[in-house]
Amino acid sequence: MLGLERRLVYFPDKSHLRTPASIGLDFEDVWLTAMDGVRLHAWWVPGAGPNTLLLFHGNAGNISFRLGDLALLTDRLRVGVFLIDYRGYGLSEGRPSERGTRLDADAAAGYLTRQRGIDPRRLIYFGRSLGAAVATHLATRLTPAALILESPLPSVMRMTRESYPWLAPMINPLFLTRYDTLRSLALVRSPVFVAHGDQDETIPFALGQEVFAAARDPKVWYPVAGGGHNDMTVMGGVAYFDALNAFITQYVG
Repeated sequence: MLGLERRLVYFPDKSHLRTPASIGLDFEDVWLTAMDGVRLHAWWVPGAGPNTLLLFHGNAGNISFRLGDLALLTDRLRVGVFLIDYRGYGLSEGRPSERGTRLDADAAAGYLTRQRGIDPRRLIYFGRSLGAAVATHLATRLTPAALILESPLPSVMRMTRESYPWLAPMINPLFLTRYDTLRSLALVRSPVFVAHGDQDETIPFALGQEVFAAARDPKVWYPVAGGGHNDMTVMGGVAYFDALNAFITQYVG
């Protein structure tokens, strides 16, 4: 069952062909060690403004697949960005698991606040897809200035019922992997921004609405017309980043 869970939930890629330097961004390679001893790889990209974004990517690829989004985030939000590869992804060691990604998130947040001296009042967690669940759970334990969730899933159980309705009754009772964003959101005290594409082919739009409904106030809902699962920044365009900037300005400064 654990092997089946991994194949259904995680799609890591070990190839690492490009770095932020290939798109003209200054960056620093960072190596971290999680609490259980697993060595993790990350990138630090400085920003022009006072705020820092801790970015948790989705369940496929690795951080080298996120250079397009990285360029837009640093340019349009003027934030520093810290991207970490979960264990088993990219250059990071180990094998992915729910507990493992939580330890990876702890290591990333600890590095920013302790080694880099980032003020938690200027630290924003940004999670997309599976990364939204990772970011939300981290926010229940280490409170950020704000939490941004893009194309979030409510939980693995909810996703299996949606994607594999014939299989879910058999496998859900046996699954150990939960990523229960809805349960975690009930404990989050930070302002929350939830964005979802109304044409998302992986995590249906209605599930994003469920996530938003579970968040406490203050919160902002931002639907992206025509947005799929992997083209939110393109389909959202300037208006999407204007909304993100307005949210950050209001709640972080």
